[in-house]
Amino acid sequence: YPVLTHHIYGEEDGSLKLNSTDEKIVIDVSGSQQDILNLLKKLFDNKSTESIEKLAEIVSSSTNIVLTEQCKQSFEQIPHNISIDLSTIGIWIDPVDGTQQYINGTDGIIDSGTGIMQDGLPTALVLIGCFDRTNGHAIVGVINRAFDEKIDNYRQVNS
Repeated sequence: YPVLTHHIYGEEDGSLKLNSTDEKIVIDVSGSQQDILNLLKKLFDNKSTESIEKLAEIVSSSTNIVLTEQCKQSFEQIPHNISIDLSTIGIWIDPVDGTQQYINGTDGIIDSGTGIMQDGLPTALVLIGCFDRTNGHAIVGVINRAFDEKIDNYRQVNS
């Protein structure tokens, strides 16, 4: 949806700064699988691991997503006669608390007595919301949990 290109907002600016060189890298996942893999290797100091290669494969793929029955039922409840003027829409992308721990490779602190996470999250979560720019009202939002379990010291992508 090219009309939304200049109306994507969020806490982040779509770039990361490398610790080793202070170089700022703009995250662009519109290229080929090899382009995305090269970007990820640059971000991870030219390491090539199973999880990085799998992430590049998934991000660059155009495979159909298999929805759970619960998701299918939720979608079926959405009225089919909804019309949204994309020229007034904004997208908000916001990492949920715990992202810094995730980036640093720590899982957060869990209280041994209650099992409740006291600091950080065991996974990275991202809020993706759609809102009306004319009045600021929310239209729809989802929470995406892209990574679930560790493989070779990185997070495995949910499949």
